[in-house]
Amino acid sequence: MPVGLGFHPYFPRGRGAKLYTAVDAMWAIDREVLPAELVALPFDADPTVGVDLDRVELDNVFTGWRRHADIIWPETGVAVAIEADPPLDFLVIYVPSGKDFFCAEPVGNATDAFNLVAAGRRDRGMIELAPGATTQARMRLVPRLNAARR
Repeated sequence: MPVGLGFHPYFPRGRGAKLYTAVDAMWAIDREVLPAELVALPFDADPTVGVDLDRVELDNVFTGWRRHADIIWPETGVAVAIEADPPLDFLVIYVPSGKDFFCAEPVGNATDAFNLVAAGRRDRGMIELAPGATTQARMRLVPRLNAARR
């Protein structure tokens, strides 16, 4: 049985908020917000150098995620680390236009993994459980105060 696991926490955008994490690539999306092409990290949406959450609009899945991200709100000195365990090897970053929130979502598979499998993609991350087998996923949010800018 195919299985997809993930967490979908929402965070306040806040002025100057940034998200930092190590990833390898990003799925560009089509008009239906489905993955269309695996691309290099765009300059304005590269979490390895920090995504300025005030200046982007995203709804993309990132591959090669190392299961750790830092979100920093420099105006308040607050930060939170997102830590995840396998199989949560993908990260969806959702920053909707004109909204006061964003999401950083540790997930176990690429968006639309079922169709990626049908297209022959092996890097989709979908889990296939044998009859009677189980799986689990775990994520931690670790807040801290007086966070310095990275």
